[in-house]
Amino acid sequence: MKKICSLSFLLLFGLMLAVTAASAAPTLNLYFNGAEGGSLGGINTYPYGFKINGSGDYPLICDTFNRDIHPGDSWDAYVLNMASLNSGNVGSLFFGGVNGGGNGAVQYYMAAALLFEDARTDPGNAPYDNWAIWYTLDQTDTTASGNWASLSSGDQGTIQSDAAAAIAAAASDHPSDFSHVVIYTPVDGIGQEFFGWDTPSVPEPGSLALFGSGVLGLAIAVRRKLRV
Repeated sequence: MKKICSLSFLLLFGLMLAVTAASAAPTLNLYFNGAEGGSLGGINTYPYGFKINGSGDYPLICDTFNRDIHPGDSWDAYVLNMASLNSGNVGSLFFGGVNGGGNGAVQYYMAAALLFEDARTDPGNAPYDNWAIWYTLDQTDTTASGNWASLSSGDQGTIQSDAAAAIAAAASDHPSDFSHVVIYTPVDGIGQEFFGWDTPSVPEPGSLALFGSGVLGLAIAVRRKLRV
């Protein structure tokens, strides 16, 4: 009876670990290669080149205006595919309280995703799209900056109108419309939050499979030992 209980406990413990691993928010490492695009108002704009988990040169777009990063900076980030964004988990993002939080914040993040999409398809407008993302998600810090003051009134007007158009369009969208978009939010609050397009969103699935097979193998080994 004790042998059965011991085996049952081991299997239950292994199952709990597997469920915990599966439900935990996935994280990836971001390494900043450097800015690779244009600039507007004296600051770099999309694209920003990144290694993700040590490989590639992925063009990401920044949604965080008031934080500086430099080539060679690296940090771990939580990963969220936009298709999974909802009023509950949006609060875990940098600007989860924007537009009243909840569904209001989801709408503004979808607006940022629309602006990101435009930046990808129209590189000439990318600097304005990047500024419009900053204006949408963090209007106070963005407009209080010296960089904003250095912009012409025409550039400011373009950014404001682009942001307003994206917000209006996002009102009729759903997060599932943005399954190509991935949000990377720093684990420890250091670094910046970025959007990626068809970029890595989860660790290699084999890692969880290996973990599960390891638990099963351990249980079988213990069971054999108990039979001896």
